[in-house]
Amino acid sequence: MNSFLIFHRIVIFMDTPVSFPSEPISPLEFKRKNLPDKPGCYLFKNSEGKVLYIGKAKSLKKRVNSYWMSRSSSEDLFYVKKIHRLVGNIADIDVFVVENEMEAILLENELIKKHQPEYNVDLKDDKSFPWVQITNEPFPRIRIIRNPAKNVLNHKYIGPFVDAGDLKRFLRYIRKIFPYCTCKKTVIPNPKTRPCVNYQLKLCPGPCCGKISSKDYMQNIYHIEELLSGNVDFVASILRERMTTASTSLKFEEAAVIRDQLHALEIFTKSQSIFTLSLSNSKNREKMLRTHDLSSNGIQIKDIDVIAGSISKSRAGMIIIHVRKGKLLSKTPYVVNIDQKLTNPNKYLIEFIQQHYLRPDVPFPDEIVLREDLPKSLKSTLQKQAKIKGKLLTFRSPSEEDKTAGLERIAQKNIELLIRQQDEYDKYLSSHHQMQNYINRIQQGLAELQEILHLGQPPSIIEGFDMAHFQGTDYTGSMVQFVDGQPSKSHYRHYRVKTITRPDDVAAMREVMERRYHRAIKEEEFPDLIVVDGGKAQLNMAHQLLQKLQLDHIPHIGLVKPEGRSEKLTPPTIILSNSNEIINLPLDSPALQLIQHLRDESHRFANRYHQKLRQKRQSKSELDEIPGIGPARKQKLLRFFGSVKEIRKASYDDLRSVVGQKIAQTIQNYFKQQELKKSKKSRNSNKKIDKNSNQNSQKRKIILKKSN
Repeated sequence: MNSFLIFHRIVIFMDTPVSFPSEPISPLEFKRKNLPDKPGCYLFKNSEGKVLYIGKAKSLKKRVNSYWMSRSSSEDLFYVKKIHRLVGNIADIDVFVVENEMEAILLENELIKKHQPEYNVDLKDDKSFPWVQITNEPFPRIRIIRNPAKNVLNHKYIGPFVDAGDLKRFLRYIRKIFPYCTCKKTVIPNPKTRPCVNYQLKLCPGPCCGKISSKDYMQNIYHIEELLSGNVDFVASILRERMTTASTSLKFEEAAVIRDQLHALEIFTKSQSIFTLSLSNSKNREKMLRTHDLSSNGIQIKDIDVIAGSISKSRAGMIIIHVRKGKLLSKTPYVVNIDQKLTNPNKYLIEFIQQHYLRPDVPFPDEIVLREDLPKSLKSTLQKQAKIKGKLLTFRSPSEEDKTAGLERIAQKNIELLIRQQDEYDKYLSSHHQMQNYINRIQQGLAELQEILHLGQPPSIIEGFDMAHFQGTDYTGSMVQFVDGQPSKSHYRHYRVKTITRPDDVAAMREVMERRYHRAIKEEEFPDLIVVDGGKAQLNMAHQLLQKLQLDHIPHIGLVKPEGRSEKLTPPTIILSNSNEIINLPLDSPALQLIQHLRDESHRFANRYHQKLRQKRQSKSELDEIPGIGPARKQKLLRFFGSVKEIRKASYDDLRSVVGQKIAQTIQNYFKQQELKKSKKSRNSNKKIDKNSNQNSQKRKIILKKSN
């Protein structure tokens, strides 16, 4: 009974009856249908956990689900077969949510190189993304290289960048703003040296021939670093000023070129947190400008574990993002159900960290980065274990300077997603079980109705009627329809009673039912069962009406509330039209609950329409009858004069100041006509009174004569 009543409330919001699968969908299907609409990488795995395919996406939800969509006949047949074979082998989907598309591209590259998936073709080689090298010299040179780990590490490296061609074009552009040297040899200033062609083109400041001081040259290098690191505000402001000047001078083509440059600037300097090989902090940059020394700012490649945790009502989880040699390569999630656990929820992160790092097969990083502060005893224990494995372990908070704050945000998003997916699947399974019980209950109710009413088959379409009014005013009726035991709201109908002006539910219901079934006869669509809310009077009326319309072959019953008692304790009774038989069903009867649901829906629907009509009538004003007065003018007049009575008294000039000359004249004409009608009605009434008075006087005279 409880499961039925719970979903009694849910199903009334459905527009049409729904078919419900008997078996719940698989975890894989649920996971792919509930992926986030965010950028990231996805990993398709087989039943053994082997990675089959790795891809990137602007929207994980759209991209992953596209693999299960039907394919066009115009697509390459070999490609379609390959996709079908891949989808047939997928047993699990792992996703890695990141902050933007650039991070997804970079992460995809590293994951493919690590896992070498069977279905991936591109990115399997050892070719890496391009980096910008700034040499460690008094006059640094700028070059594009790949795989900085194989080069001298006392230089400075910025990157990686996704597209080498775009990077070259970007460097060519910023070189026009901040010239720099690209000579193959180390720059040694010599005034006798002849400057190169790049100097003539103003692409090089000429450090080799002493045309620029080391300090000014380093200032150019600093600005280039800022640009390549994503700090574009300074250059962007210069470009916007140039674009505005060009546009004002009607040089629209030049302005369009600068606009495209601005767009490219935003794309190429977009921040990413996938790699932690980054520039030194701002303090070291200032030191670089003063000392012209880049050696102290060299890349420190460390193994880092970035940790984030999350907790819901039923689960706690932790995720570790592993950064090795400056590259994000993998993640390790832990999620446990805490419903039956006795541990303090605030201590779950500590327990996860202990269980992970104190395992003998787990390698330690150089640094553990997390936002929470761990107990000193745990830090000491982990540092001792790390020392045994040859690592000098340190702990610190995430920082924006070295991008670990971005990695921590990525970790937080992924652990929250993992916990949310598992929580939502549990809720889905629970609701599926309850809904399945509800569907079974409906089928039992229909079967029981078939049995007690002696029908040939379970009633597929059931229609119920009810009335609503207030002391005979705003009389409304409703017809609701259930199809296969579920509300079909698209077939609900409400009626405004036209012929009844006094409280008479039987007559009002007759009008509603007659209008309904005249239409049904035209459309040749009839229900399998009719239910009226009321006793013998309503049911007899329905029986006579159906006989008149030659529809009395349709089964029809009435539902009578228990007199003076609550339906929670005493069930209502079902009465039959063709006999005096009364059917009493127990409170937990599926058939009775189904009929009660139908009756409650018809009552709700009739009352809603009645309330709407009543509110409309109560808010109606005499001003609504005046042509040209809409809601806005009506409110304006009422705000100014206060009431209709004051508007009636208002002078023409006062009305004209509020609504204008034409409407003011219309208002005065209307009220004058109303006064004329009122006075005419009053005169007619007085004449009638005088006539009656004369007649009464004549009668008295006749009576007196007779008595004499």
